[in-house]
Amino acid sequence: MTSIVKDLNKNPYSLSIRFSSDGFSLYIFDENQNQLSERSVALESIPETKDAFIDVLSGVDELSLSFSSVRLIFESELYSVIPLAVYSEQDELALFSLHHNSIKPTECILKNELLAWDAVLLFTVPAVIQSVFLDVLPEVKIEHHIYTFVSDFVALENDSNMHIWLRPNCLDVVVIKKGNLQLINSFKYKTNEDFIYFVLNIYDKLSLDREQCKLSIHNASKKNDLIELASRYISHCIFID
Repeated sequence: MTSIVKDLNKNPYSLSIRFSSDGFSLYIFDENQNQLSERSVALESIPETKDAFIDVLSGVDELSLSFSSVRLIFESELYSVIPLAVYSEQDELALFSLHHNSIKPTECILKNELLAWDAVLLFTVPAVIQSVFLDVLPEVKIEHHIYTFVSDFVALENDSNMHIWLRPNCLDVVVIKKGNLQLINSFKYKTNEDFIYFVLNIYDKLSLDREQCKLSIHNASKKNDLIELASRYISHCIFID
């Protein structure tokens, strides 16, 4: 872990670490953001103590290398998007609890700012993750996976677009209507029919034109049946691996 900190900015490669409920994955990119490698580390649960968590990380060879930049991403269903007009730091727990139960003692609330849409994304992470990385990479902010998706793939446009990030049995949806943020939400699905039901329902509820409002589906590799089904109902579909 110390090599990441000591040698930061000494080579052109970057590292992205993505945490989820069953472990974490590491992705190494070159200076052109071409992915060079991927590795997954399975965990039954995130260790509850700093020492135990550091022991897990110390066993990962990639973390002994140096990188020009490091990105920390946490994947979770527990998040809330709060308008900046009603957000205040002292009310974070109350605002988060409007949509979710109170957080566990082993968790803490973090935020990412969606400045383009005057909103704040609140989410919880295991406190041990926040504590360890505050020590070793204090300059790197943990990103919620929705924030990463919006930052990397949702362009600022005056058009109307629906953007979907596919995860195993889950779709994360971001809808922009005439340049304004309308929806950020996640939905569980089992079949392609479930998927298209959610998509068409959102088009209907938000009065989106299926002939004009583009649908961009990301992380869609090996989803040919789903792609074919969506194309039957939505005129302008874009599929991105």
